[in-house]
Amino acid sequence: MDTLVYTTIIGLYYGMNIWLVASGLTLIFGMLGILNFAHGSIYMMGAFLGYTCAALCGQNFWVGLIAGPIAVGVIGAVLEFFFLRRVYDLDMTYQLLMTYAFVLILDNLFKIIYGSLYVSVKVPIEGVVPVMNRYVPIYYFFIIFVGILVAILLWFILNKTTFGRHLRAAAYNREMSSAVGIDVPKLFTLIFGIGSAMAALGGAMTAPIQTISSGMGTAIIIMSFIVAVIGGLGSLLGAFVGAIIIGLVNSFGILLLGEMSAALPYLAMIVILLTKPAGLFGVAEE
Repeated sequence: MDTLVYTTIIGLYYGMNIWLVASGLTLIFGMLGILNFAHGSIYMMGAFLGYTCAALCGQNFWVGLIAGPIAVGVIGAVLEFFFLRRVYDLDMTYQLLMTYAFVLILDNLFKIIYGSLYVSVKVPIEGVVPVMNRYVPIYYFFIIFVGILVAILLWFILNKTTFGRHLRAAAYNREMSSAVGIDVPKLFTLIFGIGSAMAALGGAMTAPIQTISSGMGTAIIIMSFIVAVIGGLGSLLGAFVGAIIIGLVNSFGILLLGEMSAALPYLAMIVILLTKPAGLFGVAEE
C-alpha cells in the first residue's frame, strides 16, 4: 500500500511539472492557433533566468521564481509583436519554421552566454514528509500545489473575467471581435506572453530538482506535445488531465518496467488517439 501511495504522489508531481509547461503550449495553440516549437526553449530560458535572478539576489530562489517568468513573459510578448503576428494567416508550415528558428536562436544564444556548463539551484523548501513507510520531499508537494493553483487561476480567468470572454471571442472569430471593438492584436500579444511565462514558471520550478543546461527543453517539449495531443489540442482541461495521466503512467511504469517504461507515454498517446482521434477533450473536425 505504501508503494502505491508513494508512486501516485511521484506521478502527480511529475504530471504537474509537465502541466506547468503544457498549459502555456495549449493556451497559445487554443487561442492563437500557433503550434509553438520554441516552447521548450522558452522553458529553458525560464530556468536560466530564474537561476540568474536568484544568484544576483544572494541565491534567493523566490526572487528568481517571480522575476524569471515575468522577464520571459515580456520576451515572449516581444517575439509575438514583432514576428509571430506576421504568420497567423499563413500556412502552419511557416509558423512551425518560424518557431523552430526561435529554438535554434535561443538554444545557441544561451549556450554562448552560459557556455556548456550545467548549473543548479538550491532546493528552497527542504525536508521530507513521511508517507506511510516512505518519505517524499516537501518541494514535490509544493509543485503539485502550484500546478493545481495554476489550473484554477486559468479556469477562472478564461471563464469568469471580461478578459477571458474577449479572448475566447477573439479565438473564435477575429474579424467579428475586432468589429465590436476588441483589440485582438493586443489580446494575442498578452496571451503569448502569458503562455511563455507559464513555460518559464515550469523551468524556474524545475531548476532546484534538475540540472539546468542549454538542451534541457527538448525532453519537456516532447512530453508537453504528448500531453496536449492526449487531452485534445487547445483544451486546457485536456492538458491538465493528460498531464496527470502521463505522470502516473511514467511513475508506475518505472516501478513495474524500469527502463522499458520510457516508451509508455508514446504508447498511451497512440491508444488514446486510436479510440478518440481528437483527444480526450478535443472536438473532432467535421
